[in-house]
Amino acid sequence: MATSEERAEVRRNPETHQRPALADCPTCPALKAAWWEAENGGDKAKAGDALVAMRRHWRSHMMEGTSA
Repeated sequence: MATSEERAEVRRNPETHQRPALADCPTCPALKAAWWEAENGGDKAKAGDALVAMRRHWRSHMMEGTSA
């Protein structure tokens, strides 16, 4: 969790936290499609694995600030 000093720094300098370019990522839609397919297929274990993969990939965008 960010300290109050870190949050204040981000407010002073908005360039320190840039949003990633999720729209340009070719992997995001493929992971989402795999999750939906598993969810609609009724395989809860496969759906859970696909959801974890999708979230992990999304977090990589957030950590790097770029397309993963």
